[in-house]
Amino acid sequence: MRTIYKIEILGWEKYNKKSTKNMPSVMISKRFFDDAKIMTLPPSGKLLYLFLLLRRGDVESNLFECLHDHCVTACGGRGVLVATLLDQLQSFQLLRYEKIALNIKEKNIIENKLKESNKDTGEQIQKTEIEKTPAIKSTRSSSAKPRGCISEFYFDDTAQKMLNEVTESLQRAWLAAYPSPQWICHEIRKAAAWCEANPKKRPKDFGRFMNTWLSNGFETFRKGLPTNKGNYVQQNNDEIRRKIEAGEI
Repeated sequence: MRTIYKIEILGWEKYNKKSTKNMPSVMISKRFFDDAKIMTLPPSGKLLYLFLLLRRGDVESNLFECLHDHCVTACGGRGVLVATLLDQLQSFQLLRYEKIALNIKEKNIIENKLKESNKDTGEQIQKTEIEKTPAIKSTRSSSAKPRGCISEFYFDDTAQKMLNEVTESLQRAWLAAYPSPQWICHEIRKAAAWCEANPKKRPKDFGRFMNTWLSNGFETFRKGLPTNKGNYVQQNNDEIRRKIEAGEI
């Protein structure tokens, strides 16, 4: 089996500096490295996201396909958990992705098209060929995703109740993206209280709702912390742990 990712880049305009006539190549704005979400990513996550932004510029579309092997090479080589990094990027609402498994016959079709496309774009796969292949099956369909509260959140009764229908992969992406399970559960309790107070606005998909809630909550929380450009992320994490130990969270 061969794996390919269907990627949709979100917020492309935020990081891309428009090309000029004399410089047609994609240009990444300096704001890319100042963004709080980007600073929170591990080095392999930064490399992968930068690679995907450049791929987006090559194909001139927010939606494109990318082979797993190319993603691995882009962010450091063998042993890198690409799916975990993509989950983290997705939890930050920087992209959306779908994982597709290809059998040997389909793999040969894709690789042949890939070789032809390499001459112009480096690794572009024509979307029309993927759509024509009849036996492609998504391994990330809703029926294939395990759901239910993971063990890291068992200590909180509200989390166990509210995360019953949230996918395990999304919950683990939160653990990778935010400093502690205690902070995440604190935000889950706040979200649950909001849902209780606003029954008519209660979300149908609590996982997606909570993903946005956590992203906004962390952005608000870190703005209230003292900044130090030399150790920004570590300082945020230390402050959160201090508040947890002091019972403030």
